Amino acid sequence: MFLEFVRRNPGKGCWKTFPSFKVNVSYDSFEGYEQSWTERELFAYREDLWVAGSTFMHIEAPCASDTDYEILPAAETASMLLTYNVPLGVEDLIWLKKLAVTRPQPSPPSAPSIAWNRELGELTIDGQLARRIARPKQAKNVTKILEAFQEDGWPVRIDSPFEADEAGRTRLRETGSQLNVQLTGIKFEADGTGEGVRYRLIPVQQTADVQSSADDTLAI
Repeated sequence: MFLEFVRRNPGKGCWKTFPSFKVNVSYDSFEGYEQSWTERELFAYREDLWVAGSTFMHIEAPCASDTDYEILPAAETASMLLTYNVPLGVEDLIWLKKLAVTRPQPSPPSAPSIAWNRELGELTIDGQLARRIARPKQAKNVTKILEAFQEDGWPVRIDSPFEADEAGRTRLRETGSQLNVQLTGIKFEADGTGEGVRYRLIPVQQTADVQSSADDTLAI
């Protein structure tokens, strides 16, 4: 009943309402300017329990209107607010720091396991298929990026595997756009310098519908 009340009357009937704030802001240099974020609204209705509402937004796609509400422990919520530098008064900051220190902190989620299997032409995340390339030998530039990430152990960013000239930067940009075709759970993007490529993980429900077979005409 309380969650339904919050949905209908955000900020009412709660002990305390904190400002909304944004997380996961990102820009994609491959496909032009875009911005994605998750907007959070936090409501304290007991000293040790909170309600957090999360809404995913994207400026180049219809904005998601559905908001998912979840119950959060006070310590986790306090740490979240302090991490994202939500503008708060002095009394609120003192209270949140006390909650974050004196309450047990949740264990951080384990990093997902990302793997590229050239023989199978499969990119997987925690064993789940993110993309299958039917003929990887023909998609030389795409597999070159995937193999570079695989060899380095999947850091967040790698140097471009292409030439350090205008032709190489163009190839990186075009290959990145093709790599993102029919991709689930992950997205690759230029690092803004023209000299590197990075990736970010995306919840499956936020990705576009993925067809069952991948485009096998990716060679540039």
